[in-house]
Amino acid sequence: MNITYYSRPNRGFTLLELLLVMSMLGVVSTMGFVGFVKVSYQWNDLVSALTLEKTLARCFTEFRKDFENILPTDCCQRGLEGMRASVEDSRRYWNVNFEDDSVSFPVSIYNPLQDRNDRFLVRYKIERTTESARFIRYVSELDIEDAVPQESFSLENILAMRILYSDGKRWNTQWNRREMPDAVRISLTCVDPRDPTRHISRMVVFNIHVK
Repeated sequence: MNITYYSRPNRGFTLLELLLVMSMLGVVSTMGFVGFVKVSYQWNDLVSALTLEKTLARCFTEFRKDFENILPTDCCQRGLEGMRASVEDSRRYWNVNFEDDSVSFPVSIYNPLQDRNDRFLVRYKIERTTESARFIRYVSELDIEDAVPQESFSLENILAMRILYSDGKRWNTQWNRREMPDAVRISLTCVDPRDPTRHISRMVVFNIHVK
């Protein structure tokens, strides 16, 4: 018995099949692009948030080191002085008032060259220009009359600093008493320079263990 096999001629794809495949590829490509864009935005948000957190952490580290070495008022006849202020930025941040507080207090810092502790006055403030806002730590020697403050630490993009001082009963917006406060509460706001809508604020309370 002879068996004859017939093969179906290869006709290729029909126009309908091609259109269907192209439309499916278009949908897949669009979904992939949208997903890529979302992941990119999420990654940028994460990087921005981590950068801002790191910036504020560095500022609070400077405060922490100085408050750990703060000197009592009787030791140097200088106490803690905290000034309340605010500033309006209408150029870039839509007429927003930013806290612009400053604080200064005496500290003892070890001098390894002389193997001794030297006394300094440290001052924290924000200096503003038309282009930026800088968080700055100034240091001047207490035992030298009319010593010129020297900039020892600075970071860009710190927009606001609010400082409150506890007397054990309430938080005060300023401090100019002979005795030291019981605690100091500091709030800082940092902004992403590439996107002003991205910003974070953090607050830390430092206990003062001297009077």
